[in-house]
Amino acid sequence: VELNVIEQCVNLFKTGVIQRRRVDTYKEGQPYTTPRIHACVFDPKTGDLNRLDVNFNEVIEDLHNIYDLYTVTEEDKVTKNGKVTKNDKVTKNDKAANLLF
Repeated sequence: VELNVIEQCVNLFKTGVIQRRRVDTYKEGQPYTTPRIHACVFDPKTGDLNRLDVNFNEVIEDLHNIYDLYTVTEEDKVTKNGKVTKNDKVTKNDKAANLLF
């Protein structure tokens, strides 16, 4: 069950909607990119919701070349005065990303 939950969380990271929002929040200069995805498993015997200890940065690092639909450079990040330094459009790596929106 735990492996299935981890794989489904990774599948969420692969979706265009999640990637787009994470790039947008990075560009806005927020301390954490959102949405944050947490792997949890419910134990019906005890009634506990157990959070799985997974480092998604390590898991996703191998998948960037395959699944990244959007990229952002350091120049795209919002400055302290709230203005985007380069542009406020997300760069699309893949033409297929157009189908998602």
